[in-house]
Amino acid sequence: MNRIRHRSLIQLGILVLALAMTPLVVSGQASAAGSIVLTNADSARSVDTKVGNDVEVRLNRYRENGITYTWHLPEAGDSSVLPRMSAGVTRTGDAVAVFRADIPVDSVITVRRTCHPDPNRDCPAVMLPWKAAVRVR
Repeated sequence: MNRIRHRSLIQLGILVLALAMTPLVVSGQASAAGSIVLTNADSARSVDTKVGNDVEVRLNRYRENGITYTWHLPEAGDSSVLPRMSAGVTRTGDAVAVFRADIPVDSVITVRRTCHPDPNRDCPAVMLPWKAAVRVR
C-alpha cells in the first residue's frame, strides 16, 4: 500500500512540475518565432517588432499593501496597426492578449486595472494603467 501511495505522489509531483514549466516552454517557442511577450514588469516599456510578428501581453493579478489589483482586456491604441487576435481575462483577474503587428507605425497597448481593497483599506485616488509602446518596423 505504501508503494502505491509513494508512486502516486511521485507521479503527482511530475505532473505539477510539468504544468509549472509549460508557460516557460510556450514563452520560449513564441520568442523563437519572432514574437514579444510582455508581463506586469514591462509597464512603461518600449519595444520594437517587425510587421507580421505577434506581441503577447500576459498580466497577472497582484497584491500590494492590502490591495488586490486585477486586469481588464488589453487594448491597442490603433487596432489597424496592432489588431487583437485573441484575448481573455480569467475569473481571478489575470489578462492575456495577442496582437499582430500589421503596419509599420508606432502604437500603444494599454490595460486598465481594478482595485479590490481589504477591509479598512482604500484604493489609490489615481491608478495609472499598464502601458507599453510598440514600434512596428
